[in-house]
Amino acid sequence: MNGNKPDEIDLKILRYLQNNAWMNLGKLAGLVGITGGPLSTRIERMEKAGLIKKFMAVLDREKAGMPVLVMLLVKLKEQNTALLDEFETLACAMPEVLSCLNIAGPWNFVLQVAARTPQEYAVWLLENINSQINVGNVESLFLLKEGKSYGAIPLKI
Repeated sequence: MNGNKPDEIDLKILRYLQNNAWMNLGKLAGLVGITGGPLSTRIERMEKAGLIKKFMAVLDREKAGMPVLVMLLVKLKEQNTALLDEFETLACAMPEVLSCLNIAGPWNFVLQVAARTPQEYAVWLLENINSQINVGNVESLFLLKEGKSYGAIPLKI
């Protein structure tokens, strides 16, 4: 990395890691044209700079027993920075919430929520979201088909 900007080798590393973070480092080093030591240093540097947020396994929701995925739109009654941050913190702490996005427009948040059944989701919604004093409106959009959910970020210099 040159400052905070990744160079061409960093971008090659990131492209490979986005598709397979478990790739053998020796193989990855060969693919990007450097040795293992400099590769590890570059990866560490990108982690410390926050470019690489985390290494994790992406599970198949259905095989993990959570086949229902709901996009939950949430609008708060009152909106200021503190109240938006409070709701975001609350939502992010819930294990059923796979992602929490603060958005512009008529809604404040889009949450991706996983559940075993629609009925389980309905109970979760009532107990965890609708029970919040500052939640004004919600709308649940049930996923019918998942075409692409974890795409790699297109990287360019």
